[in-house]
Amino acid sequence: MGVCGRQHHPRCQTHLRLPVISRDFWRAHPLGASPGQRCDHQHGDQRQHSPDILADYDWRVRQFAPAVVFIMVGTNDANEKRAISTDLFQTQLQEMVRRIRRENAVPVLQTPNTILIEKATGRERIAEYVEAIRRAAAAEGTILVDHWQHWTAQVKSNILELHKWLNDELHPNGRGHDEMAKTLFRALGIFDPASFTGKDHVIDHM
Repeated sequence: MGVCGRQHHPRCQTHLRLPVISRDFWRAHPLGASPGQRCDHQHGDQRQHSPDILADYDWRVRQFAPAVVFIMVGTNDANEKRAISTDLFQTQLQEMVRRIRRENAVPVLQTPNTILIEKATGRERIAEYVEAIRRAAAAEGTILVDHWQHWTAQVKSNILELHKWLNDELHPNGRGHDEMAKTLFRALGIFDPASFTGKDHVIDHM
């Protein structure tokens, strides 16, 4: 989860390590952030899923008084060990969106990247959770950044060998993150092929 905050809070922050995001994204774009605003990044791990975000909402979101909140969850929720149904997952997402809007912030939903399903034991139904994200975005009228669709299209067109964008069966490597930034900018209508982010870079590992 990433937040663009109106004010700085000194506790528990991991700042984005890609300066192109703050340089390109927060410069005069339609979501209303100004060049002086911060971009704070709350990242997840294999133990975290959508109920964790709601349970820790004040710590993860409200303390930053965000203007924009980017949400990308689903890979962990899709783990069969979690026993989280797609209906419950969608409900959780929609509740996140509503809470964010009550903070007068803009929620942006994102689908996760495509994974190596044959190696990701327990996540064989992840595509159903991707569909739940799309339904939640449609139901709440939010912006949707569909990384899954883009990655899948690249694989189907034989442009991409999926493992070249991944560190393991789940997580993007440097090249994968670079591609996700481009997809994000395109979805928001601010992609500039002449910018640093817009150019192709040889990034194989984080």
